[in-house]
Amino acid sequence: MWQRLRKAEADFASATDRSPVCRRPLYPVRDIGVLGLLSTPIADIGTSQHKSPKARGMTIFEMVFNLIGLVLGLALVSVLGGLAATISARPGRTISWLTPLLGAWVVLDVSAFWGIAWEVRDLLTSLWPSLLIGVLLASVYYLAAALIFPDDAKTHPDLDRHYWAVKRQVIGLVLFCDISVLLITQLLGRSPSAWVLWFNAVYFAAVLATFFARGRRTNIALLGVLVVLMVTGFLMP
Repeated sequence: MWQRLRKAEADFASATDRSPVCRRPLYPVRDIGVLGLLSTPIADIGTSQHKSPKARGMTIFEMVFNLIGLVLGLALVSVLGGLAATISARPGRTISWLTPLLGAWVVLDVSAFWGIAWEVRDLLTSLWPSLLIGVLLASVYYLAAALIFPDDAKTHPDLDRHYWAVKRQVIGLVLFCDISVLLITQLLGRSPSAWVLWFNAVYFAAVLATFFARGRRTNIALLGVLVVLMVTGFLMP
């Protein structure tokens, strides 16, 4: 049996040398061998080439966003899927503006977070704090997105009632992420321009006003302002 394993190992190493695609195997089989890999304790497997992302040619940003990019994508899917389910459950019926506007704002805010993370990618110098904070914020975003639309639109005929039930929870979660991102970028050494300071002041004022607003028309107007502000932020240099 051991002779067969050694022969298989030698054949694999030879094929790797000849193949232009497999010059760099995923695991260091040629360095420690199949038998060595099988006999290596799990805790010791990552002590050589697999010790850090840099050892694999990956940046910290790439390593972190392999995970949190997936969670942020699921947040977007949650909002869009909820909207699609609501439309299909109400054929021929008008859908209130409140919940879709709230969903549009969250989608834009999640996208802005993704863009800001890309802009500060070169400032990330430590893997584990970046991973912890990234996963935390992405999870909060996902939770906010999952609350926007009801799980079953057919059992929630009144979308406005659902909006009033979850509005402050959704806005509070997104506001937590926005403030966290603002503080983190400051700690990373980014100095905001006068335009960014003015925009942030107006934006956070609108978010707080929406959080405390009670009237239906007032909420629609404020959510519209938030959406316009987010779009403006995307278009401005």
